[in-house]
Amino acid sequence: MKEKTSDSMFWEYQNLKKLRILNPADFETPSIISEGLQEIYGKEFLDSLGLADDKEIVTRNEFMRFLYERPELRQKINDWCESRTQTYSLPSNEDAFLYYYQNENPYWAIVNDFLKEMKTAGHCPEKMKPFVQQIADEIKPLSKVERETADIISEKLSKVTRMEGVVEFIVSQSEGVKMYAPNGNDDAPYEPTIIGQKAFSAVWAKDYIAPIPRWTRKRFWRFVGIQALAQNIANSYASAQAKKSAIIGTFPKSIITDLQNGIRHALRLDILNVRDVKTLDAKGKKIHQFLSGIPALRLKIYFQYNDTGLRMNLVSVKQVAGPRTIFSSDGTYNRDYNGYTDKERKTIAKNIETINNEVSEALSMQGVVKILDFIKSGLNWQIGEAKQIGSPKTDSDFKWVYIKNLYNSPEHHEAYKALTKHRRYFWQGMSDLKDFCDIISYFINNAKQHNLPLCMPNINNEKIGISFKQMAPIDMMHQKKSMVPFSFPTINGHILCLTGKHGRGKSVAGNSVLENLWLAQSGLPVFAEQFDTDVKEMIGAVTNDSGDGSTATVFVKKTKNLFENISKVPAHKSLIFIDEIGKGTQESSGLKLGQQILKVLSGNGNSVIFNTQIMKLAEYARDNYGAICLKVDDKHQFQSGIGEGQMEDLIKEVGLDKYLN
Repeated sequence: MKEKTSDSMFWEYQNLKKLRILNPADFETPSIISEGLQEIYGKEFLDSLGLADDKEIVTRNEFMRFLYERPELRQKINDWCESRTQTYSLPSNEDAFLYYYQNENPYWAIVNDFLKEMKTAGHCPEKMKPFVQQIADEIKPLSKVERETADIISEKLSKVTRMEGVVEFIVSQSEGVKMYAPNGNDDAPYEPTIIGQKAFSAVWAKDYIAPIPRWTRKRFWRFVGIQALAQNIANSYASAQAKKSAIIGTFPKSIITDLQNGIRHALRLDILNVRDVKTLDAKGKKIHQFLSGIPALRLKIYFQYNDTGLRMNLVSVKQVAGPRTIFSSDGTYNRDYNGYTDKERKTIAKNIETINNEVSEALSMQGVVKILDFIKSGLNWQIGEAKQIGSPKTDSDFKWVYIKNLYNSPEHHEAYKALTKHRRYFWQGMSDLKDFCDIISYFINNAKQHNLPLCMPNINNEKIGISFKQMAPIDMMHQKKSMVPFSFPTINGHILCLTGKHGRGKSVAGNSVLENLWLAQSGLPVFAEQFDTDVKEMIGAVTNDSGDGSTATVFVKKTKNLFENISKVPAHKSLIFIDEIGKGTQESSGLKLGQQILKVLSGNGNSVIFNTQIMKLAEYARDNYGAICLKVDDKHQFQSGIGEGQMEDLIKEVGLDKYLN
């Protein structure tokens, strides 16, 4: 789970005035939040929703509307954030450094693109202004600082470690390029020769200050000069130790890797991997034929690594000898001598081996001459010629490894801190923006999935009341049922009475108005074609029978709680929904109770939605308090008038009639 925290740049989490909910057990948080966004963003995000804070609601609404109406910007924010890991920190390796400073710096390119998009968008939301302004104010001076810092670091990195040495490789078709080992015996490996010294250490910088004992820092020792003496000694010792540790005594694996790759490239060994020789040009075919026909070669390479990179020089080429015999199978040279002692036989065997070796080596040289000739003419390389090759592995170990040290050196430390701070600030803001873009996309995807309308609500405290068109009954969203949008007249200080056929959505409609209002006062989209409201401070609901006592007892207790609290806010700052006034008792008692409740609420000027199956109560509300009465039809739409519950139709729908008959 991703926990949102209170350090968001665009969304307040603490010290917020919350929308007060009377009878909270009767108000259900929209399932799109409780089952979706809370799971992604955590409880703290859920706690930041449902506000009565005018300023925060208005600025949230402006901010989310800005993102909601700009799908292209949301996509770009998502794309930019995908490169966050590559641009969050200052470049600390070869690829990143070269990409940054030999091409366009991708971090500042993203920042410039973002500012360009904000400028093109025109109006900048109030919540985004500080972020955008700070980014814009710092881009010119900081990008200049980074460019200058990079130039200085590049110059220092050019004074790269110096190394030189000799190493031998075996080149064969079966194993490619492999470091030479005598007789193939890995227990007695060949030791190449190397000399060199690392070129950079922070200790060698002019302004480097080595640590000294604490006691020398006291005023007395500073006064008598002991501190200065201790500092000189410490600096000299640190410098000497650094130079000693900079001596290269062990052959680096990185150079072996780079030389192997250099040899593969120089000898065009990649041609051996071609499946169809016919696809090669004439020169390629010739090289393929040559490489396929030669035995294993032993190459001696002299290399140099310095500020110009890595170069290798072909010193010698030998053929790896096969069976060492020069005698034909016809027996011309018969060595089955008789009459010798065992000691003399050993001497003869040794002499025979010497003859074989010398003659084989001489014959091998004839092949080497041909090989050298082809390397020179066909591959443009020859004995004694230095060939420049790539050195990514060696650079990584002996050049680019110092970038972090250089950034953190006293000379660049302040620039490093400022550049790092800017990146962290920018990416914190972009990460926040992406979160809210994802929230908007989550709402849009849910609306598409359920084929529902969606919009950003209009928050307007100058015009009191709630009005909407084609609102979705989101109280059903957690159910796998079709949701048909509906419309109501403006809810503004009067009573709205819902009547009509059972099971057609009267209770769902009342709950959905409260839930969409709660979304609107959270700064989130609502499921409607249009939704306008002022900011409410309190909503009250009496919608279910859960509680201590009978249905009638629970209803009366919850209604009492409404009356105890609605007077604490101005009437236009509240909205009340009462489901099935008068249920749980005789119709006459329910009617009387309903009349009393409506009299009080109408007298207070409260905005009230209620539904009932007591027709006389609906008529009473219409005739005495000017209630707007609506009846729901089979298509879940509300029209003017008062409609009966049509219990007989419901009985037939569920199939109870066959049992009753």
